[in-house]
Parts: sequence; C-alpha cells; structure tokens
Amino acid sequence: MTELDKQSLCFVLADLNFPAQRWEILTQADMYGVDGVTRERLRPLPSRSTPYRDMQDIIEALEAVAAQTERAPA
Repeated sequence: MTELDKQSLCFVLADLNFPAQRWEILTQADMYGVDGVTRERLRPLPSRSTPYRDMQDIIEALEAVAAQTERAPA
C-alpha cells in the first residue's frame, strides 16, 4: 500500500470512531462517498472478533491481506 493510498484512507475514514468493526469502517467509507478504487481497497478487510483499534490497525490488516494474495500460488 503506497503512502498516497494510506493518506486517502485516513482522509476517507477521518470521522470514524474507534474501536470499529469492519461493517462500521465500510459504512463510514460509503457515507463519505468513497470512490470505487478506494472501496475496492477496503473490500478485503477481514471481519474479526476484535474491533480495529485505529487507522494503523486497518492499514496493517490490509497490508497483511495484500501480502498473502501476492504469495498465493496462481
């Protein structure tokens, strides 16, 4: 994830209250009127039993998913 991608996500989710569940993150992005590219970046965000603590937690989760996707055999 590039620095520009991270900045864009931070801007889109600036009004999000933490801790936040996946559905709250996606809803906040939709309420912001997120563009399709950013929406697709958020789509693979994993659902989990513990809420996301902050923006860094969201970014780390998205980077982990991207790393797994890159390592997966084609």
